[in-house]
Amino acid sequence: MIATGAADNRICIFEINKNDLIDEKNQNLSYNTLVQQNMAHSNDINCVEFSPIDNYLLASCADDGLIKIWRINKAS
Repeated sequence: MIATGAADNRICIFEINKNDLIDEKNQNLSYNTLVQQNMAHSNDINCVEFSPIDNYLLASCADDGLIKIWRINKAS
């Protein structure tokens, strides 16, 4: 999974499209959006980081002065 946060105050979580993994020579992987959290913060998000222990736990910090902890609920 890849997590992003930016000036739109939104956190997005992506994963590599598993269909792309079939062709090992494919250099242009595509990503599926797993989660979008709009207005995750009230100002620009500066950093997102996965927990080194729990792959479904994420921390974010932003210009609003807050650090938030998120649990990713991946739909099956």
